[in-house]
Amino acid sequence: MNAAAVDSPANWLRSDIERRSDWIYHLGDEEVGEIEQALQSVRSKGIRIDEVSRDNFPLRLFPRIAERALETLENGAGMFLLRGLPVERHPVEDMRLGYWALGKYLGTAVTQSRKGDVIGDVRDLSVFSDARGRAYQSRVHLEFHTDSCDVVGLMVIRIAKSGGLSKICSTVAVHNEMVRTHAPNLRTTRSASASATCCACGYRCATAARSRR
Repeated sequence: MNAAAVDSPANWLRSDIERRSDWIYHLGDEEVGEIEQALQSVRSKGIRIDEVSRDNFPLRLFPRIAERALETLENGAGMFLLRGLPVERHPVEDMRLGYWALGKYLGTAVTQSRKGDVIGDVRDLSVFSDARGRAYQSRVHLEFHTDSCDVVGLMVIRIAKSGGLSKICSTVAVHNEMVRTHAPNLRTTRSASASATCCACGYRCATAARSRR
């Protein structure tokens, strides 16, 4: 069977996606306010990050945003950018907790490492070469890749002094280009709305989840 090009909103190039805004959402004051209120509540009750749930981190407005994010991830551009979290006015640990809580509205967290951790810091700890860490904990260059989960999230807490560039590309666009230029050598592999991401060193919180859809 000859491979065919895929017609999908996830088929984009940089020049295309820069003109689109359907994959970007700016949090408003009321939406930020309810997140901060829920964060303050779990902090005051001494709830640990592994105990956080949608029940003890209740949000009235964010579920609608989460639904839009999931729809965009699965049937749209394949990536979703959320802006407006006030990371500059909260301690790092509070932002990790809040980030974790928002992820609960997207799916179920799963581990990405043999250590069993489900959230990690993307920064240079110089531990990759001696097998104590992963590539995102070092200064090594990461090639484009996919992770074994439905959703991968990154939250920027501090911008790196140098480096720390994250790149993302459309696997649908890669597939279509291979159909156009190397069709005889292409096996039929389709990905409706998946994207490949490459993360370099900086200071970000990263986590993975299975979509609740």
